[in-house]
Amino acid sequence: MALDRETGDDTERPGVWGEYRRRRTLAWALPLALIVVAFALGITGDYNGPWLFVASPISLGVLQLWFQHWPCPRCGKPFTEPKRDLTYSEQCRRCGLGLWKDAGNVDAYREKQRRGEAILAAYGAEVRRGKRYPSWREFFRPRRR
Repeated sequence: MALDRETGDDTERPGVWGEYRRRRTLAWALPLALIVVAFALGITGDYNGPWLFVASPISLGVLQLWFQHWPCPRCGKPFTEPKRDLTYSEQCRRCGLGLWKDAGNVDAYREKQRRGEAILAAYGAEVRRGKRYPSWREFFRPRRR
């Protein structure tokens, strides 16, 4: 692991980011390899049928979905945005962890995340039971005269 002296960031994270790099590479390399093999077999005349050309877009779709569901090292939720499936995200859309950066203290972050989710769940339960109005309803609640 190399440390960048100017910014203090880790420039290589082989243990944490190795799976991300493997998934990203495989998501593009396998479909391209299938197309190259199909063209090579077509040129030599040993290939009768479109099966490799059909398998290429199918494998591209399956491998892109597999790549998109790679969990963020910090928050554990999918790192890549589904709307930007053909490009690579520079940071996690949920926790803001930058690409190739150190995740820091993961246990402390996930505990903070769990507490926040518990507070939101308790608030939602109070709203559903009628003990509390949602904040936006304060403006629309009928006023007593």
